[in-house]
Amino acid sequence: GQNSTSYRRTGLTGCRRYYFRIHAYGNGGDSEYTAAVNATTLLDTPTGLTGEAVSLSQINLSWNAVSGASGYILQRSQLVSVNPVVVSEWENVNDYSSSTTHTDTGLNNPLRMYYYRIQAYGYAYDGASTIYSGYIDDNGDIHVLLPEK
Repeated sequence: GQNSTSYRRTGLTGCRRYYFRIHAYGNGGDSEYTAAVNATTLLDTPTGLTGEAVSLSQINLSWNAVSGASGYILQRSQLVSVNPVVVSEWENVNDYSSSTTHTDTGLNNPLRMYYYRIQAYGYAYDGASTIYSGYIDDNGDIHVLLPEK
């Protein structure tokens, strides 16, 4: 707009480099364009993480795809204490897969509460840098209780 000194661009794809340049215009004519500047967009945080215990040793998980993501890091933790709530260290369970589903098998603790969280990642414009999203949200882990034997 007229006399504006800032610009906000929305709707861009995550994990992409974009270039911008500006020039002034008016009654006295147009200026030359500035040198281009660039910025790399971040990835959106994955949404819709759900899990379902389908047996005594298996939980099926799924989440929504993130535009621009190369893959996802799914992590699992276990409930250690109830009051206060304490969970064990987070461990990766899906080996940086590009799939939006994962079958977590080999769980052998019926009535154990498992917690999951998901993060997207992508490769930046230079191919050498990796960009990570946030986790699903500040409290976005889900928990699934395995059934009794």
